[in-house]
Amino acid sequence: MKIKTGDIYREQIPRYALAKKIVSKKILDITYGKFMDYFKSELFIDNGATEIWSLDLLDDEQYLTLRQLNDGKKIHLQIKNKNDLKTRKFDLILGFNILSIINEPDKLLSNISELLSNEGTVIISVISKNLSKNSSNNNFQDLNFFTKNELDKNLKKYFNKIDYFFQESVNDIKKDDDMIKIETQNRKIKSILRKKLRKFFLKSENRRMFYVKYVQPEYRKIRKRIYKNKPNLTKYDIVPFSEKQNELFIIAVCKK
Repeated sequence: MKIKTGDIYREQIPRYALAKKIVSKKILDITYGKFMDYFKSELFIDNGATEIWSLDLLDDEQYLTLRQLNDGKKIHLQIKNKNDLKTRKFDLILGFNILSIINEPDKLLSNISELLSNEGTVIISVISKNLSKNSSNNNFQDLNFFTKNELDKNLKKYFNKIDYFFQESVNDIKKDDDMIKIETQNRKIKSILRKKLRKFFLKSENRRMFYVKYVQPEYRKIRKRIYKNKPNLTKYDIVPFSEKQNELFIIAVCKK
């Protein structure tokens, strides 16, 4: 079982969509990499934000940027010194999966609390301990996993109001792996059948005409019906937390 790197974007976009619903002028996003920087800046500025700060922990916490609109109404990027944060307060602070990556999660939560305005909001996501229970993948051994209760205990040191959500299910990942195997086998079977049918219908002109006139149109109708009725995937949606779910990510929306 593994997390596919291509899923990172699809996982992150719903989190930023959740964050954009909170009216905020000054935003700080603590990240591990810069791959969503421009997307989120455009998203938040379109929803009324005036300053989008990004602190990238991948560069030993030294890479700090500020994006805001310039006089020409274009997004302008500035490289800032980390010390600039000391005099700032933010309306919204984001930390998606950062607590699961860094060595001192409690220290980061303390710093976040100091940077948050009195009426501000923090959105934190972590990797659930369900993933470690259901996987023997050695790539996960350096991560910090949390149960909801463990995360709650840490967050309550700094925040008084906390709402919990979850995103994705470990069961979905298992289904994905199983489905890949099944679909691969099905494709092989279909390919063999198609070759045999093609060989049969192309043996004579009469058979070929019968295929074009009767078989092919029906096949297209069936295929069209299958794709039309195929359910939309909602595996990345963020929904209220439920103890019954075998969640992959736990998301907390916190206020002082």
